Amino acid sequence: MITLTPDRLPLPLASPILPSPGLWAARGTLPTAALGARLTAPLGEPWDGNAMAWQALPGALRWRPAVRPLERTLARLRRHRSELPLILTLAPDEPAAISAALDSVALDEMAACLLWEATPKTVRAARRVVGPLPIIAEWPCNSPAPAEALATAGADLLWVGPPRLSDGRRLWGPAIRPLISDGLQRLQPLGLPLVAGAGIASPDDALALREAGAALFALGPAWWVEPALAAAVGVALRG
Repeated sequence: MITLTPDRLPLPLASPILPSPGLWAARGTLPTAALGARLTAPLGEPWDGNAMAWQALPGALRWRPAVRPLERTLARLRRHRSELPLILTLAPDEPAAISAALDSVALDEMAACLLWEATPKTVRAARRVVGPLPIIAEWPCNSPAPAEALATAGADLLWVGPPRLSDGRRLWGPAIRPLISDGLQRLQPLGLPLVAGAGIASPDDALALREAGAALFALGPAWWVEPALAAAVGVALRG
């Protein structure tokens, strides 16, 4: 078990390896034995049925995870049996929508709540509903907003996410590892556990980001290409 700050409930993870939002799906084919938790795609807003838009770039992938309908995804998860804890990812940027989404789920089904593109207002709204359940606040590594405000609002962990572009999409892939590393180093003085939310395409990438301050490691699209990546990263982190 990986324990968070002592005044919060522990986050029961057997492994520090997580999937990035949108990578894992119930009844999917990617191996999960090396993971510490299941992580949903961003949830909470109506979905128009369109596929996610992406573009291949040198060393990176320009991609925006589709926001999925909350109720349909939760119903699928309830049919999916797994011993791995569940981290629910919520994407709405309005505090009322965050509160409404959390009111509709059974909190005992969740190990933590990840707020995608979090703001201090959404963190405070989630805290009012989830009580002491751990809240993970995602902060794009190129965000101009100070991450200190997320910690002050009540976040228990900070997820250093891939850089956000002007069209709302993100850059994923090994080319952005230096940006994630820089973000981790900038947030270390806050004293909260940090998640390396992108930039891992090999065990060496994970080790480098651990040196930069990461406690948890999220696998991005490289895991699609190399399904054994999770197990290889786990071996490297234990070595």
